[in-house]
Amino acid sequence: GGHGAGGKLPQDSLLRVLKELYDLMGEGGIDSCRATSMRADLSSFGLCRVVVSLIKGLVAEPRVQHQAAGIVARLAYDDDEERSGHLMELGVASAMMSALKANSMHQGVQQWGLMSVGNLCNASEHRKCVLMDLGLGQVLVQALRAHAASPGVQQWGLMAAGNLSNGSGDRKALLMDLGVDQVLADALRTHATHSGVQQWGLMAAGLLSNGSEHRSGRLLELGVGEALMAALRRHSDCPGVQQWALSAAGNLICNNEGRAEELMAQGLGEALLTAFTLNPVHFGVQEQAMKVAGNLAYENEVRTGFLVSSGVVDLVAGAMRRHLARRGVQFRGCIALYFMAKYGGPATRQLLRDAKTPATQVLAARELHAQDTNGVVYWANYALSQFA
Repeated sequence: GGHGAGGKLPQDSLLRVLKELYDLMGEGGIDSCRATSMRADLSSFGLCRVVVSLIKGLVAEPRVQHQAAGIVARLAYDDDEERSGHLMELGVASAMMSALKANSMHQGVQQWGLMSVGNLCNASEHRKCVLMDLGLGQVLVQALRAHAASPGVQQWGLMAAGNLSNGSGDRKALLMDLGVDQVLADALRTHATHSGVQQWGLMAAGLLSNGSEHRSGRLLELGVGEALMAALRRHSDCPGVQQWALSAAGNLICNNEGRAEELMAQGLGEALLTAFTLNPVHFGVQEQAMKVAGNLAYENEVRTGFLVSSGVVDLVAGAMRRHLARRGVQFRGCIALYFMAKYGGPATRQLLRDAKTPATQVLAARELHAQDTNGVVYWANYALSQFA
């Protein structure tokens, strides 16, 4: 107060303050201890209420909306249920949707606005439903169409689409009906060299395809298979792209022999080996690589032979040893070892028995994750039955 006419802070000064707050909440890197602590401190000082009030009160001021949306995105970044719940109670969902609709051609508002709603709906089915009821599906598809040349809008729009796709099959179907499949495929082609667009676009593709032959077939018709293979080769140094490209590949080939053969012919086996070996400490890449390995091995002796002769048994066992506490790694590792043993023929089963290490890792997984009776324990027992 006390600045400018009527005691209001001039807009240029307000923008500088918002920019400083945004920078503070990402200082030293978005995941740094300082940035995480700063987000918590500023939230406790009332920043959530202030920024939501600005979004509501200055909806026709795109520069303010741009900076305010960036602050919301960072406040919602940590998946802090209390903080995100407080933002929702203050009306951030309807305020942010109004800003996105009122500033549909402003690239900055769309970029940071989609990032903010994408962060808000991550890990919360309730918030996903609220935002979808407010029209988020239509808004993000329109933004991706209108700003097709903007990697920032594409990246965060696809991140929001991916988070919305994690869960309800009905919501996935609605997003597909709205055209998210087409804009996703277009973005992967247009921004082939942009790792952020590739990472979040492939995450969305993988989650959309999960559990649906129809959606998987549609995405492949649009060229997502070729796009993910190109991404695996072009972005071999980016773990995020590798993780989500492999996740999409694993879902697309699941229980579908034709698609498995198609992607193998495009080099999925070689790309899998590269991802495995270049990212040993990244549990996300390792988990998704093992999912692909298991799905490739399923009911196919030729592909299983390729995997075993290429050293995938040792790669799986090594990943399970390094990431013993990670339930997903152990779950996928047990499945991959079981399928390679079951469908690789007598020679492969003998190799696994002689190697000892796979059985040791499966036993360790079963012991540490003994409470996961329908997951790790279930598949560990099946794998061990093949090693006996």
